[in-house]
This record gives sequence, C-alpha cells and structure tokens, in this order.
Amino acid sequence: MNYVVGLCEQDEDIVEMYLHVQVNNDEAIKFYKKFDFEIRDTIRNYYKRIDPPDCYILSKSLRVPLESDGSAPSEGQCMRFIPQL
Repeated sequence: MNYVVGLCEQDEDIVEMYLHVQVNNDEAIKFYKKFDFEIRDTIRNYYKRIDPPDCYILSKSLRVPLESDGSAPSEGQCMRFIPQL
C-alpha cells in the first residue's frame, strides 16, 4: 500500500485516492484507515451477489487540487481526478 500511495503522491494530477469496501469488512476498513483513508459515503446495494450488498467509499486526500490557472479552488468547490489505468 505504501508503494501505491507513493506513486500517486508523485503524480501532480492525482489529488485523491478512493476505493470501495463492503460495510462488514472490518479488517479491510481497519487496514485502510492505517493509511489515512476515511469513510466518506455509503452506497446501498452496490454488490449484486454478496450480502450485505452495501459498501463504503473510503478516500485519502493527497493534496489540494488546483484550478486550471494554477490557483486554489474556491471554498466549497470540489475537483476529482480519476486516472485511467
């Protein structure tokens, strides 16, 4: 996990990492929290063939995203970059 976080931190275009974890997967949630991921939201009925079907979205901010002109975003504005792998 340190390796992946390190790679993302080196890329200026990646401002946030996120992932999905089944709500009852306490070990995975504990693991990701060790790397400063936080539960941000819940998606109901995300999984179709497993129970419980709900998941948490965990995310980790890497830096404050900048506007296209290089300035900081205005308060309350959110920008998300999802890299194509």
